[in-house]
Amino acid sequence: MDTAILQTKLIQNNHKYRYTFEAAEAGLIQAEQALFNNAITPCLLTKPIKNLSQQPIAWWQHQCRASFPESKVYYVIEKLAFNHCIHFTKKENRRVYFYRISSFAIAKTGGAAIILQTTFTRFSSEICFIPTKRKLSLGRLSWYQLK
Repeated sequence: MDTAILQTKLIQNNHKYRYTFEAAEAGLIQAEQALFNNAITPCLLTKPIKNLSQQPIAWWQHQCRASFPESKVYYVIEKLAFNHCIHFTKKENRRVYFYRISSFAIAKTGGAAIILQTTFTRFSSEICFIPTKRKLSLGRLSWYQLK
């Protein structure tokens, strides 16, 4: 009897973790879409945050909110300090900006928080003159879980 109860609780906890993880991933996707559509001003932090995973829930609640049922999902976007001049077309070179996007999710019924983070690039409208010689992908470059 005790084994059946324990197994049921483990399955419930695993389901809650998976659902919260999916909510955090949905938060990243919503933030990336906002970045792609130039709708990031309220979500853009003025300076990068060290130890983002140690920020309290109250701090996250003052950030941008993503929509996902049964979970509280928040995200922030940080513009990273470096950018590159990339050869874009035969006649044009453009600046590429780098961003770090972080998504925080926690189930509405409680549980452990999950923080996911990506590095994202996009072209700016700014034309530049001396491009770098390496190729660079646009969009999501990296993905990892902080917490």
